[in-house]
Amino acid sequence: MTGLSALIVACGIVRHVGLIEAIVRVESGGNPFALAVNGAVELVHAPRDRDEAAAMARWLAAHGYNFDAGLAQVNSANLARFGLDTSSVFERCANLRAASRVLEECHERALQHWDDEERAMAAALSCYNTGHLTRGLRNGYVTAVRAAVDSLAPGPNRDGSRGDEACHVWGRSARRNPARGSGRARAAIGDTQRDEVFAMSLADAFATRSHEERVR
Repeated sequence: MTGLSALIVACGIVRHVGLIEAIVRVESGGNPFALAVNGAVELVHAPRDRDEAAAMARWLAAHGYNFDAGLAQVNSANLARFGLDTSSVFERCANLRAASRVLEECHERALQHWDDEERAMAAALSCYNTGHLTRGLRNGYVTAVRAAVDSLAPGPNRDGSRGDEACHVWGRSARRNPARGSGRARAAIGDTQRDEVFAMSLADAFATRSHEERVR
């Protein structure tokens, strides 16, 4: 069990542990202070600690930016939904539990369309990334997460014993040279919901360059 998977379990998450670990690796590279602004913006620098990350997130929220934060890149439009704010979103367990809830919702949606677990899991990842059951298959996100799953060394909790269906299904054919991808900007969980759910991997960010003078 890796340190990240141990953290996920310690946070009370018992399903899809390996898959959530892979998602975190793709989304933030395991950086709990990761912050990304959605849209065509160029950012100045990445937060160095939780206090700075929270201050940046507060500024972005106050200025109307849509952003994604923390280990699993929870979207700012969903903070209230998960009982989070611009500070608590950077708390590891709170962020991971939000990710787990979204993945479960997406998995339940996918199972309504596919009986095959491997297809359903791929569709759930697509939903997690884009809010749509198939768009994430086309933008490379599902492939990136699957590669991250395959890169996890076999060991305890990798055989489905904790109900980790994704690793049980995908772990049967590990790749020797998996490529770690990066997340894509994504749409909503629901087909008609417009809020973005999770976002891109770590950005070099605080504010856009066009607003640099306002930040400093």
